[in-house]
Amino acid sequence: MRSRFKWLAYVLVCTFLIVVHDSSAQSLERLLSAARTGDEATLAGMLDRGSDVDTADQDGNTLLMLAARSGHESVVRLLLARKAKPAQRNRYGDTPLMAACLEGYLGTAKLLLAAGSPLEGPGWTPLHYAAFEGHAQVVEYLLSVGANKNALAP
Repeated sequence: MRSRFKWLAYVLVCTFLIVVHDSSAQSLERLLSAARTGDEATLAGMLDRGSDVDTADQDGNTLLMLAARSGHESVVRLLLARKAKPAQRNRYGDTPLMAACLEGYLGTAKLLLAAGSPLEGPGWTPLHYAAFEGHAQVVEYLLSVGANKNALAP
């Protein structure tokens, strides 16, 4: 009888752990998706319930990077208000500002710069990204706020 109880307890604990793991993975994907798609309400609710504002995907793309890459200014504002790190880099060395400049989102770039995102760093800069993709307005803005027009790309 005792071994049967131990076996049942073991099965219940394993089942609980599987459910928690699946729920956690679904929550992570829901959080990342909300940042990518600009679902401000879902994102705010999940942050209110304790999700980390600097959560990142497997490549190190934070919620702020995902929102910036998609040009979701309201989500970027929300994340910055919740103290997301504007200088955080992903595994490739990209920052949220670089992601916004690559896609040509001037308003998002302005928000990130105002929050302290760096204009310079190792490797490509936000100016390189904007120029490479032909985003003239973003290039002009970055130059007007002090981006180094002579910075070398690797």
